[in-house]
Amino acid sequence: VDETPPDASQAVVWDTQAGTVGDVDHRGAPSEVSCEWMDFQDAGSPIMAYLWAFAIHTDAGDGSMLTGWINAGDQTTGAAMVGALSGAHPATGVVYECRVKAVNAAGLESDPVASDGVEFETSPPAGGYVWDGTD
Repeated sequence: VDETPPDASQAVVWDTQAGTVGDVDHRGAPSEVSCEWMDFQDAGSPIMAYLWAFAIHTDAGDGSMLTGWINAGDQTTGAAMVGALSGAHPATGVVYECRVKAVNAAGLESDPVASDGVEFETSPPAGGYVWDGTD
C-alpha cells in the first residue's frame, strides 16, 4: 500500500496562451486562462490525476484562490473560461498564477506547485508623442 504522496520537487508549471509555446508572463485580456505542467513523480503508485486552480500570485504563495481545485484527469494541461474565476475578471497590474497538485492511485495529493504568474494587460497603452523635425 502506497503511503506517500506524489513528489512535486521536480515539477514545473507554466502559464500558457493559445498559439504560443512556453511560459507567458504578459498577455492581452483573455477569454480563458490556461497552464501546463510536467515532472510530478511517484515511485509507489501511478499518478492518476492532476488538480489545478487559478489564484492571485503572491511571493508567499498564499494568494486568494479564484477557482476551486479542477480535476484535469491525466491531462497535463488545464484551461478555464474567465467567467469561471469566481466572477472575477483579470485586472491590469495583478499577477495571477496556476497551481497544480498530482494525485496518485492511493488518492494521496502532492504539495501544490505554482507557476511564476502571468499579468493580463486589459487596457491599451498610454498615448505618446512623435517628434518630427526640430520643432
